[in-house]
Amino acid sequence: MAVHSHYCPLYNRQLLDAADDAIEEKKSPNWPRVFVHLDEQDTSLPGWAALQQLIEDAAKDGREKFSPRGDLGHELWSQIVTLPESIATLKRVKVFDLYGSPLLRIPPEIGRMESLEEFDPYTSYGLHWYPYEITQCKQLRKSRVSTRALYGNYKFRPSFPGLDPVIPQLISKQCSVCGTDLAGREVLQRWLSLCVATDILPLLVNACSEECIGGLPEGAAGYIQSPHMGGPKLKQPIELPNRRKIYIAGPSGQESAASATSGSGQLKGLSELPLFKAQVPAWKAEELRKQREALDTHLVEVPPHLRTKLGPEMKMGLHWVDVKLSSGLKFYNLAVRGGRFFVGLATDTESERKVPFASEDVIELRRHMPRWWPVW
Repeated sequence: MAVHSHYCPLYNRQLLDAADDAIEEKKSPNWPRVFVHLDEQDTSLPGWAALQQLIEDAAKDGREKFSPRGDLGHELWSQIVTLPESIATLKRVKVFDLYGSPLLRIPPEIGRMESLEEFDPYTSYGLHWYPYEITQCKQLRKSRVSTRALYGNYKFRPSFPGLDPVIPQLISKQCSVCGTDLAGREVLQRWLSLCVATDILPLLVNACSEECIGGLPEGAAGYIQSPHMGGPKLKQPIELPNRRKIYIAGPSGQESAASATSGSGQLKGLSELPLFKAQVPAWKAEELRKQREALDTHLVEVPPHLRTKLGPEMKMGLHWVDVKLSSGLKFYNLAVRGGRFFVGLATDTESERKVPFASEDVIELRRHMPRWWPVW
């Protein structure tokens, strides 16, 4: 795996716990100064040459899914910390799979992947930010990122690296806004958090003028609304979104919130349990709404006499459990939402779904353990 050249606060468990506690108390977390990963790509490594060849082949054959991890293998893929500018040639790629990557940066040339519809850098924990140029991918509708790894994310509100002075290693060739050549010009760098596909991403803008900075859109709801230069003294919102509510777009496009419990204190159905998304486009919110309403018709409940074995509920609203059935079958790493409903298997990466057993089939349950743990 790529080795980061300096300490990163976003990997510090104690700092994350302290930030989470502060936000629960509606206080601003006390984050130390954060720096951008500036590790240089070693272009002499065989992984770099293999990746360039893979991109060239993908551009020639017009493939619609690009998954370098699977094509290169772990050894070569682990040598990569950024992608070549040649990703701009992947004009027909619709699905860009960067799951579990060792990447520290995505080049601005991603904005020229004009057919891109799905972007998946999930569990790429070194990717704390993305280039503003990704907003130029007009077909991009679906994304999956590790929110907790992002600068300014609503879960922990880590600080943004300071951009005063500018970070020369991150200056792009062209203005992120108007496309003007930046060679020999004074560059203005700013951070801006925007909704990209189905996630809110911290974006780095390289601009040629104050006019271009002024032409940027407002930040996402619940985030700093204007372009900023980061730094540890930057004040960020801490109350939106409420992590115990669901925020979805209603018929009129307005957001509505529903508590996870009804007025009587009874747990509501899955469609009213937390989505844990700060902002969702209307088309995606409607899709999620229908999906959850459909699931409500065939939810499988955790047997009441076994619920005490779940222990304290995790802060993200999920439990991960192993179950044993009366037939002798065992299922590992199941998701339980709201302390009541089984909502999927470990292999369910796309969505929540009905599990292949009934509530009365479950005879034993435990918090999830590795498979090599002592057998029941």
